[in-house]
Amino acid sequence: MPQVVLKLTPSKVQKMKEFYQKQLKATPQNALFAAKTSACTITAYKSGKVLFQGQNPNEEAKRWGKVEDTPTHQNSKTKKTHAYHPEKSLFTSSHIGSDEAGTGDYFGPITVAAAYVTEEQIPVLKSLGVRDSKNLSDAQITELAKDIVALKVPYSLLRLNNKRYNQWQRKGWSQGKMKTILHHQALDRLLEKIAPEKPTGILIDQFSQPEVYQ
Repeated sequence: MPQVVLKLTPSKVQKMKEFYQKQLKATPQNALFAAKTSACTITAYKSGKVLFQGQNPNEEAKRWGKVEDTPTHQNSKTKKTHAYHPEKSLFTSSHIGSDEAGTGDYFGPITVAAAYVTEEQIPVLKSLGVRDSKNLSDAQITELAKDIVALKVPYSLLRLNNKRYNQWQRKGWSQGKMKTILHHQALDRLLEKIAPEKPTGILIDQFSQPEVYQ
């Protein structure tokens, strides 16, 4: 579904709320207001970001700000690649991505998440400020999570608690094997959730060499 995000001042957001007074609907959690027009649904957040989502969000968004494509940032650094390295086109098409956290923490748990993002949602997520979590503060991640939830991005989340981790470790399983199983389960569940829709590709954040993963 087409989407546009604008970053507006508090005064302009208030003007919007007054403008759409007769079209207001139930306000989602963490939002200032929501309205529905014949062209799209509009949701304004406390951060100043306003999401226009529907059949024709561009025209409605142009009432309140400049609508433009999000630029793509090129990484000039040369990185070592392998046969499984994704094509650049994957990053602008509908695809699934998965990653894990907690493997560097003594107390765990290991958490793996997989999410499916459509081609139309990619520029929206970029405009919201979504990027590598290493470049975001905890506060920024918390705020972005609210915006992402509002986009209704399909996802699958698995958590390996410490007790189960110790059980698997006593079986002789390496941390790499645990990650592999968790990624597979998360991806399988997400593919079932979005069926019959199929992603252009699946991107797994690399935690081992492809030969080891296989």
